[in-house]
Amino acid sequence: VQLLLDAGADVHIEDLTNPYVGGIRHELFSNKIHVNAPTQGWTAIHFAVAFFNTDMIKLLVGRYGADAYTKCDKRGYCAADYLDESSGKSAEILDVLEAENKNYQLHKQRLERELRLKYPIEEELKKYIVGQILPINSVS
Repeated sequence: VQLLLDAGADVHIEDLTNPYVGGIRHELFSNKIHVNAPTQGWTAIHFAVAFFNTDMIKLLVGRYGADAYTKCDKRGYCAADYLDESSGKSAEILDVLEAENKNYQLHKQRLERELRLKYPIEEELKKYIVGQILPINSVS
């Protein structure tokens, strides 16, 4: 997964399979998914949460910013909606999601700071010169 994401894969790409291929998904992908489970629109974070895979959650959320709270599947549920806080394992996963979300925000701020240090004049020009993004980008 990390190889694909490092190569530019979209962390929010959706499962586009139709509801009638559950048997194939069950056979080829994971036997932990019920044949009739509605996974249309699920993203990688939906699957990681469903399988309680904390390492994958840390990678997807903490490093690549997968959104477990607002990115919804075709039924309108986000990944965190599938967790039951009264269950010990679900509560643990919710804690991991919250912690990794904070880690990603810090990581994102660090990356933005590095970009500002590398390209300070371009960002300042964008603030004051409206409608000139293309010329600014072509010069930089």
